[in-house]
Amino acid sequence: PPPPATLRVRVEQVDDDVLRDKMIASIEEMTAMLSDILALARSGAGTEARERIPLRELIGELTADYQERGKDVEIGDIADAAVLARPMLLKRALRNLADNAIAYGVRARLSVVTDGALARIIVSDDGPGLTGEQIKTLIEPFARGEQSRNRATGGAGLGLSIARDIAEGEGGALALSNRAGGGLDAVITLPVQA
Repeated sequence: PPPPATLRVRVEQVDDDVLRDKMIASIEEMTAMLSDILALARSGAGTEARERIPLRELIGELTADYQERGKDVEIGDIADAAVLARPMLLKRALRNLADNAIAYGVRARLSVVTDGALARIIVSDDGPGLTGEQIKTLIEPFARGEQSRNRATGGAGLGLSIARDIAEGEGGALALSNRAGGGLDAVITLPVQA
């Protein structure tokens, strides 16, 4: 089959506006799903070396990147902590969480809290939150929340699975929890690196 980019070029020539937009949305969904599947396949097998990553720096770069693209991503309180991880993978995990927060929870706010020997990287949104059942199922590959938390085009919810796989691969964990005042916190916990 032709690659999605080729399909996209062909579809641009369709005259019917509604049909064309639907077809483009399907191609974009397919492309996103393919890139997620590839990332899931690679997340355990990267050749990238682990290094000491100061979280303030990493989150600063990530947030600046989103803000340049006009996305509603802010920096909250960032504890002065570093972790040992593969930078590209950790960035990918945080990007997946921030993308979800923007798509389903209005905006993303990134903060870091240290708790003894652990650093908690928190991606908060202002969305409707999730039920306990959704929290359990959403982290599994291909699981999706109800419509209100679907990707814009209803794609497979691999983003969280990848973020979880990356967090676990770096010796940490991913957890989702509702905030008392509303909204959802997605938290990657990693050991602090001196």
